[in-house]
Amino acid sequence: MELNQLQVFVIVAEEENLTRAAKRLFTTPSSISMTLKALEDELGMQLFLRTSRGMQITEHGRLLVNKAQKTLQSAQELVHYATEIQSSLIGQVRVGLNLQPNFLRVSEWVSKIRQDCSGIDLEIVGSYTSQIIQDVKANVIDMGFALGDVDDPQLHVHRLTDAHVVVVAPIDWKNKLQNASWENLATFPWVGADFYCPFQTLTMQIFERYRLDYLQAVQTTDDATRMALVKGGVGMSFFESTEALAEAQKGTVFILETEPIYAPLSLVCATHRQHEPLIKAVKGAIIRCWHP
Repeated sequence: MELNQLQVFVIVAEEENLTRAAKRLFTTPSSISMTLKALEDELGMQLFLRTSRGMQITEHGRLLVNKAQKTLQSAQELVHYATEIQSSLIGQVRVGLNLQPNFLRVSEWVSKIRQDCSGIDLEIVGSYTSQIIQDVKANVIDMGFALGDVDDPQLHVHRLTDAHVVVVAPIDWKNKLQNASWENLATFPWVGADFYCPFQTLTMQIFERYRLDYLQAVQTTDDATRMALVKGGVGMSFFESTEALAEAQKGTVFILETEPIYAPLSLVCATHRQHEPLIKAVKGAIIRCWHP
């Protein structure tokens, strides 16, 4: 049994006339008659009585026509669903985070992607800027957030906003560093980071601007370790203000008052992959959270 046989059966039942049914199906009455005869032979029952007034459906035919209609409807729904799947976005996208999820609006864009692109499987990877840049270029992750100026032809960079950056120091140093100048701050130990870390770059730029040498006590590539060292009294360091404020409210560190300091926050992906459908969809959802 074929779907076109069921379609002929339903149309003839509706029209009660072979000629009108043939017109609807863009065929000939003889072709319609042959299709019906084949269907009746397969089912082993007569579906219509051929009379001078047209095609009169039999009792058996009346019982079967509703089933035929539902079968055709289910087949059409299956075709629509297959088309929808084919045109939808299905696959995994890995996104690297370099800052606190709240600041990066992670819940907002994840919810949006799940709502609009349910076929996309997101993997969120906690990392830091220099590692994200390396991983994007090596296709370890598909895209990620980067803080600081990124000038690399291998990367497509979309600037989202300017992040407020502050100096964070051990809580025990609070009295010593009240109203301290950069000259004073240069004499205290600093917790350094990887050379490609935007916080390390910012530290170097500021002290170079004031033509000062500063004391680097220790260096780490991990932001969580850097904060732990500050809390442990090893030295001070730059952090994004949201993360710094969360720690300051716990009373483990304090935030120095300085002139406002900002660093660009961008979303980066590989230049040669920027037009891939999955990457475009996720990138677009993230960007719209910052620029509706």
